[in-house]
This record gives sequence, C-alpha cells and structure tokens, in this order.
Amino acid sequence: MLICLAALIVAVGCISMTAPSGPATPGTETPNKTCHMATIQTPVTSEQCEDVTFTDQVCAKRKLNYTVSYAPRVDLCIGDGACVGKPVSACTSTCQNIMSRCIMTIENKDRAKSGTWIVGATFSIKNFGFIKEPITQSIGPGQKGAFDFYQIYTATDSVNTATCNLTITSEPIIDDCHDETRTKRTCQNVTTFKTSQQQVCQ
Repeated sequence: MLICLAALIVAVGCISMTAPSGPATPGTETPNKTCHMATIQTPVTSEQCEDVTFTDQVCAKRKLNYTVSYAPRVDLCIGDGACVGKPVSACTSTCQNIMSRCIMTIENKDRAKSGTWIVGATFSIKNFGFIKEPITQSIGPGQKGAFDFYQIYTATDSVNTATCNLTITSEPIIDDCHDETRTKRTCQNVTTFKTSQQQVCQ
C-alpha cells in the first residue's frame, strides 16, 4: 500500500514538471517605435572683433615763441629849474631830481595763440635799489607789448644815474591741442545657432 502511494506521488510530480506552458501574459510585448527627422538648433558662441575709428584730442604744453627788444634808457631832469625835461647829460650841474625810464618790448611770434608775460624791473644807484611792481600783460598772436618802468630819485653831487635791469619773470605756457584720428579693436562674444537634422524616435 505504501509502495503504491509513493509511486502515485512521483507520477504526479513528473506530470507537473512536463506540463506545457500557457500563452504569454497580455501587455508584455514591446511595441514598434515611430521615428522622424527633426530640426535641431545648437547654440554656438564665438568672439567677433572689429576696428572702430574715432577722433581724439591730443594736447601738449609748449612755450610761445617770442622776441625781446629794449628801447634806449632815458634819464631826464625833473622838478624846477631850466633843466626840466632835458637829458641829465645836458644839465649835470643844475639837475635836482632825475627820472630814469626803461622799456622792454615783447613780440609774440605765434600766429595762433595769445600769451601772458610778466616782467619785473630793478633800478640801482650806488648802494640803493628800487624793486618795481611787476607788469603783467597779455599779447595777442603776432602782436607787440611794451613793459614800461620808471624811477624818480634825487640827484647826487656827482649826478650818477640809476642802472636799470628788466627781467621776464613768467613766460606763457599754453596747451597746444589738435585732433587725431585713431583706430582701436573691440571684441565681444556673439551667440549664433547651428541648424542640423537629427532622427527622433518615440
């Protein structure tokens, strides 16, 4: 009896292992893909440069060109008496007071620019000196300017006249400007789009 039951179990197991498989479960099959060509735009960044022309003002400092000339010094008798208004050399004995006069003339040789000059003067007689107030004068292009100084003093027994020293204490320095055309290179990043065809499947 036991032998027959064991044989039956083995027979059932063999049947189960060799049983044919059933149909596939619905929904497990892979569907077919649909493909088409699509237009793709890809950004491309590149550096673009160009030459730009512009006008720039260029300035430089310079001195004006000028010339200097001197008028003959004048020494005149002033005050009372017969020598008034006459040269000291003609009235050495009766001249009471003297006026000495010195003149510097500056000519601005520049044809376009005006300039300002400052001139000082010193009168000296024996151990005495007279420092005059400087004269400031603006002179136009191609023009002349006179710097006129005088000093009045008492004549000595020997009727010595004063010496005169004229000095330019300040010369004009101007900004000489002109336009220059220049070129500079400028660069910037520019983004463009590259168009291509690509297969897309869904």
